[in-house]
Amino acid sequence: MKSSYSLIKLAQKALAESIDFKSMIQLAREVIPNYDINIQSGLPENLSAGSRIEAARQIIEDMDEHNFLIQFINSLLGTQFQGYNGKVYKISGLNELLKELYFIGFIYDEETNTLLENRNIRKSRNWGVLMDGRQYSFSFLWIDIAGYSKLVKRFPIDILQSTHEDYISIVSSIIEKRNGRIWSVDGDGLLCAYHFSNKTLSCVLSAIEIVHELFAYNRLYNRLGEPINVRLAVHNDMCEYYNDDRIKRGGFIENLKDLGQKSTRMNSLIITGNVKSMLEPVLSDLFIPLSNDNISDCYYYELKWGK
Repeated sequence: MKSSYSLIKLAQKALAESIDFKSMIQLAREVIPNYDINIQSGLPENLSAGSRIEAARQIIEDMDEHNFLIQFINSLLGTQFQGYNGKVYKISGLNELLKELYFIGFIYDEETNTLLENRNIRKSRNWGVLMDGRQYSFSFLWIDIAGYSKLVKRFPIDILQSTHEDYISIVSSIIEKRNGRIWSVDGDGLLCAYHFSNKTLSCVLSAIEIVHELFAYNRLYNRLGEPINVRLAVHNDMCEYYNDDRIKRGGFIENLKDLGQKSTRMNSLIITGNVKSMLEPVLSDLFIPLSNDNISDCYYYELKWGK
């Protein structure tokens, strides 16, 4: 999907008027490794700092052609907000560029020092900025309905479909309001990911809220006549991002699913040790060590009634 003419022109102006030629190329290579402006454009090899306008034009066009323009602009903005190679740059036309980005659904978040999608305007799997083949740190949540295949055989399709839609709606709303993303839906199983800000806290709080909301749903709105029982598991890990099913087939994702499906009590949440260690005591103390000879360093949370 190609970018708007105004965004391309604003980005070209900002790059040409703000960044020296050498740093332009370095920024481009952070997005496209081994980027060679001469090969990409056919421009003469003696293209130098005196041709910054032409270089900026070509770099922005190349980034747009490869669908990396937002990622490149994200790096460009970082040269002012974070500095680059020991120097802080002043981006020319910054306000106009930020306004255009806001118009298409992006805001620059100074807490995370990155462009983030405005979820009221757009929501994409990669938050608009992650790049295929790059390593990132995520908090992952797996959730599924226990015994769903049996429910399919026992209940009328219309009632079951309505219940499933309610379930997806409840989970989606909770995930997305904390800037998470649902990466896959396999029937009743959902793989969700968090990446920005305090991703572990956001993931765990979302999972706890899902437990509570589905409990209320079972009591007040469930038309099946019996509760839908869910199992949830949260784990932190590094992985290469891809905008397809390669992540879903990763070994640790399968382990996360197994953890949720085989080890979790009904209507409870299990977290691994690397998740618990990232939580403040007021939250981590809610989790109880899981007693299972086949699993170590895992903890669970379940909804409890006071006496």
